[in-house]
Amino acid sequence: MSQTCFALLLLALFAPTAYAEPAEPGLAVGLNGALSAAEPRLAAQARWRTPSSAWLGAELRLGDARALYLDGWPVSEGRTLTALIGGSAPLTSVGGASIDLQVAGGLRTLSAEVPTPDEAAGAVIPEQSWGWLVEVTPMATLPVGDRGAAQLGWTAIYAQQRSPRAATETLGQVLVGGYTLAVTDDVQVHLRMETGGLYGFDGDGAKVLARGTVGVRLVPGQAASWLNH
Repeated sequence: MSQTCFALLLLALFAPTAYAEPAEPGLAVGLNGALSAAEPRLAAQARWRTPSSAWLGAELRLGDARALYLDGWPVSEGRTLTALIGGSAPLTSVGGASIDLQVAGGLRTLSAEVPTPDEAAGAVIPEQSWGWLVEVTPMATLPVGDRGAAQLGWTAIYAQQRSPRAATETLGQVLVGGYTLAVTDDVQVHLRMETGGLYGFDGDGAKVLARGTVGVRLVPGQAASWLNH
C-alpha cells in the first residue's frame, strides 16, 4: 500500500497540470449503505460543487456496533452516530484524469449495551463514548467510458475518544478503490471498497478494516460530468 501512496503523491506533485473549463456549480445528494463485520451503517450526504471542481459537503452516518471498542472494551451490540463536514480540492488534472484531496472531520458517538458486573468480572464499563474523527483522502479519478469513472486512493483516519477519557480510538491508513456510473443524466450509482490496518486503545482496539459501500446520488443534470466525489 505504501508504494501506491508514493506513486499517487508523485503524480500529484509532478504531473503536468491541465485545468479543464470551469465546472458548473451543482448540488449532489445521496444515500449509501456500508457493510463491514465491525459496523454496518447507513449514510446520507449533501455536496456543493464550485466552478473550480472543488466541493463542500456534510455527511451523517448511523451505524450498528457489532465489533467496536468503547474505551478499549469490546462492544457487540450498540449504535454509532457520526456527523461530518468536509470538502475536496483539486490537485491536478491530466487528460480527463484528476487527483483531489478530500478532508472531512466531525463528531462521533458510540452507545453500547453494557454487560452486567458479573459478566464483566466486577469492572465498571461506560455505556457511551464520544469523540472526534478526521479523515484525509488523496483520491485519483480515471474516466472509464463516457459515463463512468474509477477511483483509487487511500484514507488516513484518526479518531480520538474524548469521553469517558481521552484516548486514541482509531489510527491507520486504508486503501480505497471504487467505481461511479451515471445511469441517467441526473443519477449516479457508486461502489467503494476499503481495507487496511488500524490501531487504537494501546492495542486493545480494532486491528483491521474491511468495508464495502454501495450508494446512489442525485446530481441534477451533471451525473456524467461530476464523478470525482
